[in-house]
Amino acid sequence: MNGTKHETRQALMRRAMGALCAVGVAGTLLAPAAAFAEVQTNTDGETIITVQADTSNIAFTVPTTIPLSVQADGSLIVASEDEFKITNESPFDIHVTGMAVQSEDGWAVMADAKNSSTENSISLKIGPSSSMQDISKANGGSIDLSSDAAWNMGYADSGTDSINLTCSGNVSHVTKDLQTASKVATITWTVAAGQAGGE
Repeated sequence: MNGTKHETRQALMRRAMGALCAVGVAGTLLAPAAAFAEVQTNTDGETIITVQADTSNIAFTVPTTIPLSVQADGSLIVASEDEFKITNESPFDIHVTGMAVQSEDGWAVMADAKNSSTENSISLKIGPSSSMQDISKANGGSIDLSSDAAWNMGYADSGTDSINLTCSGNVSHVTKDLQTASKVATITWTVAAGQAGGE
């Protein structure tokens, strides 16, 4: 009888030890791997260095005002000999990605003011000569320029670091007193690092 009890006790202990070993193995298998640096097994080790633009701190300038003069036929010309530019002040290339427009002071921004019957109608295109944008398409919204290479700017002082802005347009049925300058619209420009369509 004592021999049977002893054998039973040994069998129970063997099962308990087996269970503990199984738990230990399972714990080892399920434990998350620690994030260690790769162990180098030869005499050379490599570290990759990368750089990235701080997109919250891109430096660029835009004109504060572009004054337009209305001619007798309703056409608009730039009333200044100054050149109006968007200029990159950053040490890396940038490009204009968007142009948002908000009409101001009761002006009706539209695609064709010349043939409009609406009071204080204005149509205006602005941009580099090869990619002038109709501001009526962005009025109350924005135009996506992110893939247009005409809006690329090189790094500061590269000789390609600015975009010359050209304007053309018309007004009609103007009831405003234009003896003083009337605010027509506000343009908000957005930019990003890199070149449109590039790296």
